[in-house]
Amino acid sequence: MFENLLDLVKGNATEAIINNTAVPNAHNDAVINHASGSIIESLKSQVAGGNFAEVLSTLGGKSGMANNPVVSNIISSVSSSIMSKFGLSQEAAASVSNGLVPNVMSQLVNKTNDPSDSSFDLGGIFNTLSGGKTQGMDFSNLLSGDSNLKDIASKFTGTDASSGIGGMLGNLFGK
Repeated sequence: MFENLLDLVKGNATEAIINNTAVPNAHNDAVINHASGSIIESLKSQVAGGNFAEVLSTLGGKSGMANNPVVSNIISSVSSSIMSKFGLSQEAAASVSNGLVPNVMSQLVNKTNDPSDSSFDLGGIFNTLSGGKTQGMDFSNLLSGDSNLKDIASKFTGTDASSGIGGMLGNLFGK
């Protein structure tokens, strides 16, 4: 998954990173790689923190990119990470994140939901994000609304569905 995501970031890096005068040219490749890793880490963090349904809805194409809290969280995370790692100002880091993340996430969602594109799939993405804990989970069934998210999560966590979705998903993802 990382290589495919890195390709998406590289494809969107021209304006946000390469032509951005706030990013020294000597750091372009490092910023691109770091941004890719930060996107994955932000998604992992959101899933582990109980935002499973929101991340699933976003990656499954059920939520738009504009004003999407998942995407906003990724923008903030990438910005903070780039600012800290490369010493960029808050404005420069925000410029990179705002110019990069929405486009990358939009393309990721499009590729994930394109049956003729096998570079990304929900099962593979969530398997990566969960450290293998969602192997075999039917994400298309979850997105279609044919399954109750609480019931599905309880199968993987061994908890009673009545204990709440947050607790179950926290157990599933190790929180």
